[in-house]
Amino acid sequence: VYTTVHDDSGVISVDVPAEWNDVDGTSAFPPEPHVAAASDIDRYYNTWDVSGISVGASRTLAQDHPTPTAFLASLDFSWLERNDNCNSTDSGVYDDGILIGEYISAEGCGLGNVSYSFIAAQQAGTDFFVIIQYQTITPQDAVAINGILASIEVTPWP
Repeated sequence: VYTTVHDDSGVISVDVPAEWNDVDGTSAFPPEPHVAAASDIDRYYNTWDVSGISVGASRTLAQDHPTPTAFLASLDFSWLERNDNCNSTDSGVYDDGILIGEYISAEGCGLGNVSYSFIAAQQAGTDFFVIIQYQTITPQDAVAINGILASIEVTPWP
């Protein structure tokens, strides 16, 4: 069973498992929209203990970097292996038919059972990047993530 969650401005929507009912729709960088959902949002933000997702949209990043790939290349993900026990990382092209960009993912994070991904992408013809981060713990959540990603909608905002 899934439920649709939105950021506080209604720009971003994403379908998440009903258990991910702790939602944060506030923006860390107003007026750029952001929504996160997990069974416990504080634990999602601060630990590897729960599955969850964050989706944000940013014109600022799109203005500062020529492509989502350039933005992702500007970030340092060495902390995944150094601080969080992630034992393997992968990266590549992200293309879900609407959003196109780049991803980095890691396995074995936390106590060894967490998968983490960071996606920087853009929809053709838009002036903003979509930034997606998620972590999954259970096999069910890992299977569900493809449907979750496919459900993401970002409406251009003023």
